[in-house]
Amino acid sequence: MAIRPHAVVTGASAGFGLALADALVAAGWRVTTVCRTPQPPAPQRTRVVGDVTDPATARALAAATSDIPVALLVNNAGMSGGRAQLGEVDIADMDASFQLNVVAPLRIVRACRPALAASGSALVINVSSRLASMARQAADHYHQAERRTSYGYRITKAAQNMLSIALAHELAGENVAVWALHPGRLTTRLGMAGADMSPEDAATDAVRLIARRDHADLRPRFISLDPRECPDGGDLPW
Repeated sequence: MAIRPHAVVTGASAGFGLALADALVAAGWRVTTVCRTPQPPAPQRTRVVGDVTDPATARALAAATSDIPVALLVNNAGMSGGRAQLGEVDIADMDASFQLNVVAPLRIVRACRPALAASGSALVINVSSRLASMARQAADHYHQAERRTSYGYRITKAAQNMLSIALAHELAGENVAVWALHPGRLTTRLGMAGADMSPEDAATDAVRLIARRDHADLRPRFISLDPRECPDGGDLPW
């Protein structure tokens, strides 16, 4: 029997993270999920229970992957909390957003780095947002959407994109690619008004994209699963 490739998915208790874990298992992967609450046992899954903002969770994940190469790491855990207007911004919300959307992915990648390098050709995906595109935001491309989205989300997802670029350049020498991924306008708890893509459909598309990636391409990429964002098939502008 062929050995199943191993993936790690954070924020996998619901929404896109859970759908992606399900799709990966269906596609022949073994999956380690990171969830804040215990989940029922399921075939081909190992679970680490904890909050990704807690250093103890990263240590537990490092221990769980110490002897299992990781071919795919998806940093999906995130938050959109806070207010969309300057006068209503709560600094505590900003701090919490930064810890979850930026610091936690850095910590998780660092914890999994030996297992990623051991796979021989790994991929890290940081689940981002089209609203993290500095180029499009500067051009006011998302005028209506951003007026309903918190300062914390927009700012920290843009910072997360810079993290993806920095990681891509450093980890390329270990044959680890890093992508920022806009999964689409998802009908999840964090989804915006007008969301029209199910997490299950997005997860299926993501698994297909992962399966056909060019392992020699180690440049940082900002990919959208929504063809309306990249009708020419290219990447989103940083």
